[in-house]
Amino acid sequence: MSGRGQGADRGEPDPVNSESAYLFRHALLREAAYQLQLPGERAGLHARALAAIERICGGRPPEPPSLAAEKPDAPPHPSDAFAAELAAHARAAGAVDPAMQAVLRCYLRRAAEHAGRHFQTAACIEAWRQLAGLLDRPERGEALRRAAAAASEGGLPWTAEPLLREALALQRAECPGRLLALAIRSLAIHEAGAGRVGPAEEGFRECLDLQRGAGTTGETCVTLGNLAIIFRKTGRVREAEQLLEESLRLAREAGERKAEAAALANLGAVYLSTGRDDDARRVSQEASRLFRSLGDDRSLGISMGNLSLALLHLGRAEEARQANNEAASLGRRTGNRRFEGMALGNAASAFRLAGELGKAEQALNDALVIHVEQGNRGSEGITRAALADLWAATGRFSEAERAYLEAFPILVETGERRFEGIHRCGFARLLLQTGRAGEARAPWSKGLSLLVASGDANRVEVETRAMRESCAPAGLPPDEFTGPETHRDPAAPAPVR
Repeated sequence: MSGRGQGADRGEPDPVNSESAYLFRHALLREAAYQLQLPGERAGLHARALAAIERICGGRPPEPPSLAAEKPDAPPHPSDAFAAELAAHARAAGAVDPAMQAVLRCYLRRAAEHAGRHFQTAACIEAWRQLAGLLDRPERGEALRRAAAAASEGGLPWTAEPLLREALALQRAECPGRLLALAIRSLAIHEAGAGRVGPAEEGFRECLDLQRGAGTTGETCVTLGNLAIIFRKTGRVREAEQLLEESLRLAREAGERKAEAAALANLGAVYLSTGRDDDARRVSQEASRLFRSLGDDRSLGISMGNLSLALLHLGRAEEARQANNEAASLGRRTGNRRFEGMALGNAASAFRLAGELGKAEQALNDALVIHVEQGNRGSEGITRAALADLWAATGRFSEAERAYLEAFPILVETGERRFEGIHRCGFARLLLQTGRAGEARAPWSKGLSLLVASGDANRVEVETRAMRESCAPAGLPPDEFTGPETHRDPAAPAPVR
């Protein structure tokens, strides 16, 4: 038989025979054939492949705006889904054509932005890092910062931190303006996520000074929100609310809808922490509508988590469950591993209120694994204390006491004053239940003082009522442990401007 297929003898198209198909598909043989090409020929073939793909995708996209521009993101292009492959062809073709370097930069940039939009964390980080190596300062530092942001959002804080520090060093040396402020803020966000509230607050303040001087309203709104989160966590709730009201006003005046949504979502968290559950529901719903209209699924997940807690506190358990399920689903889809842990904590609260204590414990244990993995020290402390509360409620007093004592140093370290207050009150009740009324007085006094200072009058009432109910079984009068009127905190921080 000749090398031609039988169909060719009848004048039909010659099908690929099995041996040819094997030669084409076998990776090692393909690589060997590729290496047999001379370097110049290989480069030319890559240039032809690049041009062919560009023709299919509607031509070469325009060069994206500079990363130093105030609005640097490039509009989408049909070639974006193939940008990583096009970048590889441009790199190989550039061996003989220096003009390909600009093409390579264009496609690496588009590959990074496309991967970011689709939550492809590893591809996004790699494209930004490769691009950084081809850019001059200050764009190099901004590309590294964006690689770090992708790592943070994708649940890789250990990858993000060295990139953030390198980016900040570059910007401090070369770029005193807007890009420096962004680098400072990104590192401050990382510090806050790791529970290092002091360095985080310093960073946000420095960033605000730079942004207010430059008149970048949208970015200033975001940083005001970041600083407000630190204030809320550390018990400065009135100051946090003032900052968020300023952020919301500026965002609406400037038409910055994403910043407006972020301010509303953060206000929801403030309202939750001060017992204003219906206000929290209202602003969280408004924030969720805005994030949904903007297509910002990552932020939508966070605001839906706040909404689920508000609904749970209002006794709307089924709506709360639906909101939290959507929040958890969005967290998984967007690669927000950190928020997955928080959604599990919300689910545990719902399970406990429904009396499903086994499910609550499992959700808390799953959340704790994620918080430890992510280095989220604040949430780790909160979750350990929540487990202690659960174990105390089910009579596992030794386990509960150990968990409380593990949680308190973390809550102090991370500045979680409100949660520290809640759980010191719970620890005081545990001591009362185990016959140590004298030892219970110090944690009770400390816990209630922290709650008073945090502005959560509703929680003060809840804890006081629970303590009074615990006194009778311990053989004590209900007013043995005093209420909030004697627990004003003289060390509460003064307003910070």
